[in-house]
Amino acid sequence: MSSVKFQVAKSPETALSLYQSGKLDNIVLAGQQAAQMKKDKGYLSYPSGETDYLAYNFRSKAMRNLNIRKAISLAINRESLTQNVLKNGAKAPYGLAPEEISKNPSNGKDFAKDSSVKESVAYNPTLAKKYWAKGMKQLGLTKLNLKLVCYDVDSFKNSAEYIQANTKKYLKGINIQIDVQPKVQAITTMQKKTGYDLGFTNWIASYPDLNEFFQLLNTNNVNNAGNYSNATYDKLYSNANVKDVTSTQKRYDDFKQANQVAMKQQAIAALNQGQIARLNKPSLQGVTYAAAQGISLKDAYRTK
Repeated sequence: MSSVKFQVAKSPETALSLYQSGKLDNIVLAGQQAAQMKKDKGYLSYPSGETDYLAYNFRSKAMRNLNIRKAISLAINRESLTQNVLKNGAKAPYGLAPEEISKNPSNGKDFAKDSSVKESVAYNPTLAKKYWAKGMKQLGLTKLNLKLVCYDVDSFKNSAEYIQANTKKYLKGINIQIDVQPKVQAITTMQKKTGYDLGFTNWIASYPDLNEFFQLLNTNNVNNAGNYSNATYDKLYSNANVKDVTSTQKRYDDFKQANQVAMKQQAIAALNQGQIARLNKPSLQGVTYAAAQGISLKDAYRTK
């Protein structure tokens, strides 16, 4: 290809119309267009380098209770959330970091799967009820009212409502109030660590490196939405960025251990890992995609 022409469409619907009429060769699908166009010959999906998650505000007494945190997480069916609620191509997560950010230098395994703690992202209502009963007894409560802050974005609001419904279905005495705020306001609220018990938020990597995600749980990091703090985690995080920074394997192992520490403690509830859904005309070949790196047209070419 000797040249590439980019066009800015006013809306996802306009972009799709231009693609279907042959005026565009490659477009990003937005929202539930991904589900609608999944059978198109040009449909493709790849990781966006994003994790959406529920931050527990550790300044809230109830959220400091591990059994309560585990119960809330286990009451959420992430497969149903992604496939039946979001319908935007997102996938169920494995932990804090999404897929295709890093691979184990020794065996090539993807970090997300290699470091996963199954229970931290599992759906198990029976176990959720057991943890809930234990946690509520420890707190001396029969009812628990929680405020969930989320951005004024449809996907976030829909996810928050799904969490609200699922937890109420399985956890006796819980009542989650959803507080929808403009994105900047919601982020500010979470940075101040006051006025909420749960925060629905996300992180999109600017480049493919594990530090992009693990900074989020480091003590006193401005982006640590839930104010999580753990000395072992902080030590592993520091090792990855200082002592072991020149060793690819040791750094990987530090982050792997840090993920397992955080996920065993249910430091957050990872809810979904983002995917970018696109339509690419079959005649346009050689286009490559990568998480947190976007699209590359370096080797692109057109066939007849």
